[in-house]
This record gives sequence, structure tokens and C-alpha cells, in this order.
Amino acid sequence: MKNQFCLFLVVVLAIHGLTFAGQTEKTVDVMSLPKFKEMTKGYSAQARFEAAAMMHISLGQYEQAIPLLEALVKQTPNNATCWELLAISYNRLGEARDAFETANIAITLRPTYDAFLMERGIAAFQLGKDRKAVEDLSRFVKSYSNTPEAWFYLGLAQARLGDSSEAAANLRKARKLNPLLALMTDYYLGLIAANQGKTIQAQEMLKGTLDAFKGVDSPMKKVIVRQLQQLEAQGKSKE
Repeated sequence: MKNQFCLFLVVVLAIHGLTFAGQTEKTVDVMSLPKFKEMTKGYSAQARFEAAAMMHISLGQYEQAIPLLEALVKQTPNNATCWELLAISYNRLGEARDAFETANIAITLRPTYDAFLMERGIAAFQLGKDRKAVEDLSRFVKSYSNTPEAWFYLGLAQARLGDSSEAAANLRKARKLNPLLALMTDYYLGLIAANQGKTIQAQEMLKGTLDAFKGVDSPMKKVIVRQLQQLEAQGKSKE
């Protein structure tokens, strides 16, 4: 079942966006808000754009943040923070290649600032550059060990590289730091157990994940059912 690890990158991205950034259902024009105008009174146009972009990101409005940030990096190409904010926005929208490139620029501008490594690591994972993802995310968590998404993607990258024990440990760290990740971490822990030949444990983990989809018709539910059937068939073939 090793090839199952590539099936749910889209789902992972969706979970990432929903879990780590409280998106608002209604788009807010930040720069037109009276409170924003009052808060940024006396700001330069550049500082106002940057503040608006950060507010859009905090609201999960990445599509609104990107044009502001793209304008800013054209005006001030040495502003590493703006490149990093752009990488965050691209990553949350699933634009991994753009996220990787912009995060790389931020890191080039500030090579000793480890905080920028997470976005490049996440983008590297999404692009299938697992060794690069492990390198960046391992370095990131040494400085920022309480960041669940970093442990989560580090675990996934390690799993795809076959480092099952480390992967499982790091996915559990992500789950402990953010219980909202329980559904996805348990699913991948089930796949890791299956890859290790721990059929009963894998079935338990996948059945637990499947329970979360009761009454819901989703592509993920169908694949989990198929994976459980494969595990059951494998178990019977060993009898």
C-alpha cells in the first residue's frame, strides 16, 4: 500500500487551509474598513498594503492578499517578509511551485532566519521533493517545535521516503499539538502501519477514520473503504 501515500495531497491541502487559517465565508475588503483606516493612519502606502495583506491572510483570504503582496515585492524586492507572506498565500491555495520559489527568495534574502523554512518545506513536499522537505522542516522544528503543521508535513515526507518510525512519531506530535489534525494523522498512521505489515493496527486506524465520514459521501470515504477491503484481502491470503 505504499503508493497510497500520494492519493490525498488535495485533501491534505484542504485540511491545511481549514485547520491553520480560520477562513471567513464572506470576503472582506480590508482596506475599506473604518478600523483599518484608523489603525493605519500615517502609514506609508507600502506599509498600509503590507498591513492589509497580513489581515487578509489572518482571515484566510489568500486570493485577496496575493495581488497586494505581488505589488509590494515589485516595489521592494529585498523585503523578505513580503516574499514569505506570498509563499504562505500560495501554499494555502495549493500553488506549490510559486510557494517554493517565493519562499526560496525569502530564505535567500535572510538565510539565517529559520522561520521562513516551513513554507518552502511544505511546498517541497507538495512538489514531491521529499528530501528537501525533510531538510527544511527538520531545521524549522528545531527552532519552532510547537508548530503542528511543520511536524505534520515532516511526517508525511518521511513516510514517503520510507522512514516509517520517524514519520509516525512526528505525525503523533502534530496530532498532540493540534487535535484538529486527528482525522488526517490517524489516516496516515494507518497507512504507515499497513506499509509495516501491521494489518490489525492499520485496520483499526482506518476504521476509526472512516467513522468520521458516517452519513457523508466523499472521495476520501470511498478510498478508505477500498483500502480496508485490500487489507482484509491481504489478511485472508496469509491464512
